[in-house]
Formats: sequence, C-alpha cells, structure tokens
Amino acid sequence: MNVLADRLAPPSAFPHTDPAVLTWAHRKDLLLQQITSLDPDVVCLEEVDHYEDHFRPAMASHGYEGFFKSARFELVAHRAIDFEGSHTQVALIVRLRLRSEQDGRDLCVAATHLKAKPGFEEKRLEQGILLLRSALAFIGGGDGDEEERRRIASAPLVVLGDFNDVPSSLVCRYFRGELPLAEIHAAIPPHPFRLASAYAHHPPLAGDVDEAAAEPYSTYKKRETEVRRTIDYIWYPAEAMVPVALLAVPAVSDLPDRLPCRNHPSDHLALYAELAWRE
Repeated sequence: MNVLADRLAPPSAFPHTDPAVLTWAHRKDLLLQQITSLDPDVVCLEEVDHYEDHFRPAMASHGYEGFFKSARFELVAHRAIDFEGSHTQVALIVRLRLRSEQDGRDLCVAATHLKAKPGFEEKRLEQGILLLRSALAFIGGGDGDEEERRRIASAPLVVLGDFNDVPSSLVCRYFRGELPLAEIHAAIPPHPFRLASAYAHHPPLAGDVDEAAAEPYSTYKKRETEVRRTIDYIWYPAEAMVPVALLAVPAVSDLPDRLPCRNHPSDHLALYAELAWRE
C-alpha cells in the first residue's frame, strides 16, 4: 500500500480534498488501523516517511519485526535496491522462513515503488528489469538451468508495490512474461519467474473492476483532472501459490470525495491477498 507520504500531502497537492483529512495527525492512526485490521503476515508499504517515530513502534506492538510477523517468520536475508541513487525509487527484498514448517519452507517478498509521471514508461520497465534480475541473483539463480529452477521453487517470489503504470504498460507486460525483450535488446533475457497479478486473475474476489484495465482501480483522486487508475499490484508466483482471498476495493459510488477522504487515509487503496501454497 502506498500510504501517501506526509511531505507529499499538503492541501495544495489535493485542492479538492478537505485539508483536515490530509494532516498526519488524522491519517496515521487510520493507516495503522487499516493495516492491522487485515492481520497480514507480511506488509509492504511505499512512501513511508514516519517509520522510526510511528510505523516501527506501532507495528512492533502488533507483533511485527519491521513489516513481517515475527511469530510466523524469521528473517533469512535481505537486500535493498536503489534505482536512482536518490533513495526515493527503491526495492527491498527479503527472504523469510516459516517458523511452523519443519521443512524450512522459504518465501521471498519484494516491495517497490517505481518512477512516477507520464513519459517514464521505459524508465519503469528498466526498473522492473533491474528488480527481477536482482531478485534472481538474491535467490541464487542466473544459470538458466534446472538448478536455477530448483532454487526459484525453493523460495517463491512475491512482488508488491506502486508501479505507477497500468496493466497494459511495458513493465507489467514484462512481469507477466508477455514482453519479447529480445526484440528490444538482445542482451536482456526473459525472466524465469511465473508471475501473475492477484487481482487480475481472480476478478470475482476483487470488487469494482476497472473495465479498461480488467483489474480493480487502486488510486482515485482529483487534482487538475480526475484520475482513477490501476497502478498498484500484488504479483504472486503462479506455479507455487494461489490467491484464496482478496480485499475487495470500494465501489466508486462509495467515494464521492475521492481519495484521500475521511475514512481512507491515502490516495491509494490498500490491496490484500491471502496466498496458499500449491501442494
């Protein structure tokens, strides 16, 4: 979930929104309530500028080590990717081990926030390529052989984040394995992950679907113009896991004030998926 950074929420940025609902004092507890009410095992957030003074202690009080439940997982390894050297467009990857599994079942989770604004579709593709290549190296792949497939299967990858682009974009097509990169650059191989968007593949569970995107919208705001788009995703490893529950997005008619509003503390909606292992 993109929580809308405090520094990016001045009234001038949301001229059609009640300034009272933009204050951090109003939003911080609503964000925490929204997260903890879902009781997720792993949480992925973007635009977090109150980590040490709010999210870290608040999440710890609910049983989280950072953003994963310490009773459910132990941290095996982690890696940070800084796309631009600015610490604002990044990806974080962790390898977690289920404590309840005697066979030491692992899961890799990556959270990211890609470049915003129109005109940067190719930049977002570059960042997506870097993310998955880094994830492959992190897991221990890269050989393109049976051993690589075994390593990927040993720690399936889930990617969540604000991609700042629609399902038909280059980066989303790349994640789905639909983009023939060899036609663009012969040195870029297709990635070996079998990723699918949770909300795209299970529309009956998803709620109010954007017909143009074939997925529910995830942001809805009005600045100079009204914008309602699908740009946030939960990518899951389709060969290893399957969504069994999704958080439905609110109907557009239930958001007359758009986002943020009194009951929704960000300009992005929270996405939630319950994933089950394929046996």
